Amino acid sequence: MEEYFNSHSSDLMYAALVVAVVIVLIIITRLLNKRFFKRRMQRAGYDLMPSLDIAQRLLTLLWIVLGVMAISFIFVDDGSYGIIDANFKLVFYLGGVDCGHDHRFRSDQPLV
Repeated sequence: MEEYFNSHSSDLMYAALVVAVVIVLIIITRLLNKRFFKRRMQRAGYDLMPSLDIAQRLLTLLWIVLGVMAISFIFVDDGSYGIIDANFKLVFYLGGVDCGHDHRFRSDQPLV
């Protein structure tokens, strides 16, 4: 058992670092969401919670998916790094585009 930990210590430290970074990103997302919600509520005077809640959920899910993808780098061979790196960038881009999109339905706009 000790031999296993000695041979894979760098992989275990990498996985622990990824988990720690994902947890920190989730905490930062929640704190910024609360702060942004309070400011917008004071300025706008109407409830923004549904749209901000969706954005927070999407960002939290994005951090978790990117964390799982980053940990998956441990388990693949060297030839597959390019494919996984391309997929990682694609998920990051799509997550950023989706979180920047306004998810509220407006009745004055057509559904086209």
